[in-house]
Amino acid sequence: NQRLNADLESRSRALHALRTTLAEIQEDSQDGTPDNGGDDLETTSKLLSQLIESRHKKERELDYQKFALDQHAIVSITDAAGNILYANDRFCRITGYSREELLGQNHRLINSGHQPREFFTNLWDTINRGEVWRGHICNRAKDGSEYWVDATIVPFRDKCGTISRHIAIRTDITATKQLEQQLREQLALTEALFEALPIPVYIKGTDGRYRRFNRAFESFFGISRSDWLGRNVFEVLPEEDARMHDARDREIMASGGVQEF
Repeated sequence: NQRLNADLESRSRALHALRTTLAEIQEDSQDGTPDNGGDDLETTSKLLSQLIESRHKKERELDYQKFALDQHAIVSITDAAGNILYANDRFCRITGYSREELLGQNHRLINSGHQPREFFTNLWDTINRGEVWRGHICNRAKDGSEYWVDATIVPFRDKCGTISRHIAIRTDITATKQLEQQLREQLALTEALFEALPIPVYIKGTDGRYRRFNRAFESFFGISRSDWLGRNVFEVLPEEDARMHDARDREIMASGGVQEF
């Protein structure tokens, strides 16, 4: 009888421990799985096994999603002060820092100084309000090289409603920024050449209105480009000349090619 009573007490303690664990898992996972009122060890064990399997399934799905995200994006997680808690492999590769060198460091470690202080003041004001921030940031890698990212920073609140984490997801846009810079340089060169040409040059739109003049055109015809820009030939030339130029414009707009007259 003593052994039976001891076994019964042991069984009751095991059942109580299992049901406590079951309740905690249900509360944490918010799974909503009913306990079916099971008061025996077998039923409780089955429910516990189902909940654990459900949790493992969700964890596997999250792992798959994280793996897919890591293949494409540069991901980091920071605390409320901006100290790095997590950095994925792509973050380590683009910065040149190892994960050990990054964890615990503030994001100021990779600040390039390219953006003014007001830029980051706006960034922090946005995420501290609990809003998502999006924008382009220029960072500096360990070797001193600069790189650009298109960033989305998402703040997360704890159970008390206080922002405790930031998740930053970025894509590398360095090549795009370099192309933009090259294009700006080419446009600046084209502009300089356009203005430096010694012969008068104008540009018209398909609507027949003047879009551009160079300095030689202004000087040769004694006009101010601001007086002619956006206007058509009927507004700036004598009527007979305007009709001739309008006919020529319509002809070349319709057929293309080169006109000499």
